[in-house]
Amino acid sequence: MRMHPDMQRFSLSADLAADGLSQLRSSVRSGAKALLACQHPHGVIIPEQKPSPVNTALASLALHLVDPSDPDGLVDRAVTYLCRTQNAEGGWSSHQFQSEMLATAHVVDVLRIVAPERAASTIAAAADLLDCLGRPENSLAWVRARRHERSLLSPPMSLQTLPAPRIPLTLGAAQRRLSLRLPAYASIAMRSGGRRTSGSRTERSFALSFIREIYEHEGATGAFGGDPWLTSQICIGLTRSGLASDMARRAAEWLRSQASPQGTWPPASLDVRWASLVITALVDGDCADDTRLRATRDMLHRTQQSVPFPSHRGRAGGWSPSGTPSWPTAQATAEAVSALSRLSQFTDNEQAKRGADWLVSQQDSRGSWSLAVRNSSRGPYGPCAHLTAQAVRALLDSGLDSNHARVAKALRWLSTQQDEDGSFTSLWYRGNTMATSAVIEAFHQAGRTSGRTCRRALDWLARAQRSTGAWSASQDAGVSTVEETASALSALLQAGLPASSVYVTRAVQWLVNRQRTDGTWPAEPVNEYIRLQCRFADELIATSLAVRALGLFARKATSPEEQGTL
Repeated sequence: MRMHPDMQRFSLSADLAADGLSQLRSSVRSGAKALLACQHPHGVIIPEQKPSPVNTALASLALHLVDPSDPDGLVDRAVTYLCRTQNAEGGWSSHQFQSEMLATAHVVDVLRIVAPERAASTIAAAADLLDCLGRPENSLAWVRARRHERSLLSPPMSLQTLPAPRIPLTLGAAQRRLSLRLPAYASIAMRSGGRRTSGSRTERSFALSFIREIYEHEGATGAFGGDPWLTSQICIGLTRSGLASDMARRAAEWLRSQASPQGTWPPASLDVRWASLVITALVDGDCADDTRLRATRDMLHRTQQSVPFPSHRGRAGGWSPSGTPSWPTAQATAEAVSALSRLSQFTDNEQAKRGADWLVSQQDSRGSWSLAVRNSSRGPYGPCAHLTAQAVRALLDSGLDSNHARVAKALRWLSTQQDEDGSFTSLWYRGNTMATSAVIEAFHQAGRTSGRTCRRALDWLARAQRSTGAWSASQDAGVSTVEETASALSALLQAGLPASSVYVTRAVQWLVNRQRTDGTWPAEPVNEYIRLQCRFADELIATSLAVRALGLFARKATSPEEQGTL
């Protein structure tokens, strides 16, 4: 990674004897200041977000289908933006870096419907890129991307005869199989029309009933999950089916309200995740006394769900990533529970305990956690080692005993998921570094650092560090990133490596030297929207992880047992 001209220069070995720790603390404070600069009224943390080509394409299609006359020119501006921002090689991505197959497939198929003549050259360039991406080594991913997109947008043009996917007609089976994809797939079933005689009417009725229940649960705002992607999908399905015009109209109104003047739409909001990460970073960075965190804590209290979501009949207490009364996830809930517990270490925290109870109720029978539905089928929303480690840490943060049966069961499951080389894989981050780091922290917090699973994971993490001091997706793949380096550094420190360890000092030096003068750290597309097909970069996540890691180091380096070792 090339060093940005605004990034600092810091040599840990040379500076620590004099004022290195002072500079390090200054780096942490500067990062904390940058994070809190993203705080909006009422404690919400919202970083600046770049437009999402995928969401812009799908929202413009939804509005085009609702009203082809484009009365306010919003669709026209969206087409202009998409054509103007096409990458040189012909594609698009969700993270403004190299083109991705799935994002490109979304955009080009929408342009074929919304502006086939005006965007003809743009469409041709994108089609050429997709053909190139379909070369033998990438053919399977290409086929999956095209199949995914055609099922979402069907029936346009030549895809009229493409069969819609079948949906299990019982809620439990549908959720376990499709998880968060169920509303989108329900919209596909609604737009299937009369193309399939077997079960078509029954499936459409089931799909409409499920979406209506979510719509009413979320306050009939038309904002499904606060997510332009999902709202667009449902609006498209409702409009094509001719059903529930009230929901389609409200969805279109919400989409219009979320558009920028340039005709773009942002990625899905992650209000709860951002708030939780900022709180955790500042607590571990010894900045928990900043009074502004109280407003963000109160925001998490307000957004905890007080009634069960339609998919969770029996229990409330979880959080959705956006903080809206939409589908709660184990990831957002675990992060919120840990943040609230850390911020209120010495006081009773009712909200964190309720969130922990929700997490316990969501644990899979195998001992793992899936993203949103208990006992989900294996796949993109199914059991995940990284997510399970996060849930274990949240339960322990909330006060659950490390010998509790739920914790022990989760740790046993994690031990069965370890790869032969000692690493772990995440469904929501690229590669192995993020998941392996999270699992190490979970085992350490449970008092099992000396066990075989944790020792093998630590060995892998040490081997994966590069000569620069940084980490990437694995030992020899991908660009080094702040996110992965900070996560690995935190894991090593939590697992007991001394501050003087060469693994630690090299990582600290690499991180400090990549902090910008405004206090932030650069992000890379390590976060997964759709496993292996759609990623995003988030500077708030990168900065939060870096502040936490450096704060943990500064605390360890100044502890009595570490004095004189650096």
